[in-house]
Amino acid sequence: MFSGGPSTAVACDDPYFWVPSELVKTTLEIPDSVFRRAKARAAATGQSLTRLVTDSLNEKLAKPASRGHKPWMALAGAFKHGRAESRRILRRIEQEFEVLEPEDEGQ
Repeated sequence: MFSGGPSTAVACDDPYFWVPSELVKTTLEIPDSVFRRAKARAAATGQSLTRLVTDSLNEKLAKPASRGHKPWMALAGAFKHGRAESRRILRRIEQEFEVLEPEDEGQ
């Protein structure tokens, strides 16, 4: 499973074998219902809660982050032309403000 002595680096092919200095203890605030479901799943699969959480995080982190994905746009419509349209409207407003009204010309 692993090799190495006390003064050498540890080589291990088990992803659940951690060198103590690589562990981080942390506190997470999660909804009680999520905690209970996770605890039950860990027990049902015969693994520790730590292992279940680590597996879940590794699985989530293995997927590429989707910066541009906006799920609400599917409902609201993807306004791809929105920025261009906003710029066009702002230009038109600026043009209108540059026009002097007859009553403002003498000032």
